Amino acid sequence: MKFLGIDFGSKRIGLAIADQENNLVLPIQILNNQSNNKTIQEIKQICQKEKINKIIVGRPVCLDGKISSQTKRTDFFIDQLKKEIRLPIDVADERLTSKIAKQLTGRDDEHSVSAMIILRDYLSRNYLVDNTSS
Repeated sequence: MKFLGIDFGSKRIGLAIADQENNLVLPIQILNNQSNNKTIQEIKQICQKEKINKIIVGRPVCLDGKISSQTKRTDFFIDQLKKEIRLPIDVADERLTSKIAKQLTGRDDEHSVSAMIILRDYLSRNYLVDNTSS
C-alpha cells in the first residue's frame, strides 16, 4: 500500500510518499500553493503516477487543541481534496512537525520533511510501521 503525506501551507505544500511494503517514508516535493484547484490537480497527477492508495493530510491545531485560522484553511482544502480525488483521505495531527523538520534540516521551509514526519507518525500509530531507522 502506498501513501501520500501532505503538509498544507498557505504558500507551500510539502509532499511525502510512504511505501508500506518496503517500510520507507520519503519527502518528495514542495508545491507552490497558487490556488487550491491547481494544487489539487497536481496532487491528483502525483497520486496517479505513484499509484497512491491513501492520502494523509496534516491538520494544524494549537498546542492547547484550539482551532486556528490555518486549521480552517486546511479543513477547507481537505474538503475540496475529498471532492476531487477519489481516494481515502485521513487527517493527522501535525503539531510540532515544522519544528522537528527545522531541527533535522536547519531550514525553516522544509515542508516536504514535515510531510514525511506527519506520514511517518501516522503510519506508526495506525499501521505499526517501524520508524526507528528514520
